[in-house]
Amino acid sequence: MVKADVARPYVEKLTRELLNTDELLYTEDGQDILVPFESALCRLSVLEGETTLVRAWSIIVEEIEGSAGLFEELNRINASVVSARIFWADGRVIVASEIPVAALDPEELRHLTWAVFTLANAADDKLAENFGGKVWRPAPPDGSDEVDV
Repeated sequence: MVKADVARPYVEKLTRELLNTDELLYTEDGQDILVPFESALCRLSVLEGETTLVRAWSIIVEEIEGSAGLFEELNRINASVVSARIFWADGRVIVASEIPVAALDPEELRHLTWAVFTLANAADDKLAENFGGKVWRPAPPDGSDEVDV
């Protein structure tokens, strides 16, 4: 099994290559890599367990109440996609996908992030419009009101 402390530098290296940058953005605790794209902000997390995974995930709608209609719509979306899943948890709609670190290469990382971004960008506005809540947008790093993702 690949340990998380061994996997994390490899994920960082591949992410730098994917983004063509030397500088990565991290969460405040330094555990997740932040990858902005259009209206979404994807987090890359390394999860240690029986199989160490890389999870790409994005909060797309906040302050949304769970309802039968929402869950039905999320199930409908999940039935039509194969590379990611969308779900409700604690007042948020989240898109996520995982891959074992042992299988991770540049193309797999590109696909992993693409799957999350594509679903996030396709679903965020529509879900908020139909079921309430606020479309989640990443905060600008300089504290201004403008976000350039």
